[in-house]
Amino acid sequence: MNNRMSTVLFGLAALSGLGLTGCATVASNSSSADSAGPAPTQANMVGWHCDQLRVETIAQGDDLMLYARDKSWRLQPVVSASGAKYQSTERPYTVFWQKGHTANVALEGQEMRNCVEQSVFPLPLTARGNEPFWTLTLTDSAINFNPMQGSEVPAGVKPSISLTQQVCTDTMTGMPYPYRARVHYNGQVLNGCGGETVQLLTDTEWVVQQLNGEPVEQNAPSLRFHSDGRISGNASCNRYFGEYSITGEGIALKNIGATRMACAPIQMRQEQQFFELLNSVTNLQFDAVGALVLNNGVQQLRLFAL
Repeated sequence: MNNRMSTVLFGLAALSGLGLTGCATVASNSSSADSAGPAPTQANMVGWHCDQLRVETIAQGDDLMLYARDKSWRLQPVVSASGAKYQSTERPYTVFWQKGHTANVALEGQEMRNCVEQSVFPLPLTARGNEPFWTLTLTDSAINFNPMQGSEVPAGVKPSISLTQQVCTDTMTGMPYPYRARVHYNGQVLNGCGGETVQLLTDTEWVVQQLNGEPVEQNAPSLRFHSDGRISGNASCNRYFGEYSITGEGIALKNIGATRMACAPIQMRQEQQFFELLNSVTNLQFDAVGALVLNNGVQQLRLFAL
């Protein structure tokens, strides 16, 4: 099964202090900072989102170089109860304390808790929820939360979000998304979904396991979703190709064409059923065991990822 549909926790990211009331600042006269400037491009560089400030770290031997804006700090390892903690030798201390895919950071005494590792989630990433409606967008340079209630986030209120890699079904449209999202905001817990539906479909080959409720045991049709909006596969006998489009409420497969080989009658009947259903698909879901279910409201295809 495609690991993007697993139900295990994936990079729990608590993004406290989304920077909606201002950005963190760094004093310019501290002697604990090196004058090296911005981080160089290196293969072992890790990017972090801390409020709306981007932080980068690079391991150098036992030490850790930390870069933020136009400054850099060399941090040395210190004893900690958990995770990996690094600290500058001079006050006010600059600290980087990593615990998995999150970290607590203090730049010259100014704390920015719960930074999230950039590589954990593909960016940009949008999360959304219903009743009440809200959206959150995470990009390379900013994290923006919109409660969509006709007012801005109150001063001093700092939402936080956690993301879990688990198929999430939108409560209004029924569409699946790759992440479950939970936002803590102003005393409320807001649940929703994150990412894009297409992330659940691409980069794998899907094989039909059931056709209209009947098991497919031989010459099973296959389906591949390409990132450029194309589909391709084997229909039991012939190769086929076409296009797909995804909206916030469903999916459409169109402009389907195929080769014209002749095969055994049983294969041809199965292929005809497959094409009829493929051309009429309007909805997609994932069941409890991770199978992809494509349907037209009456008939359905059930597919597993190879």
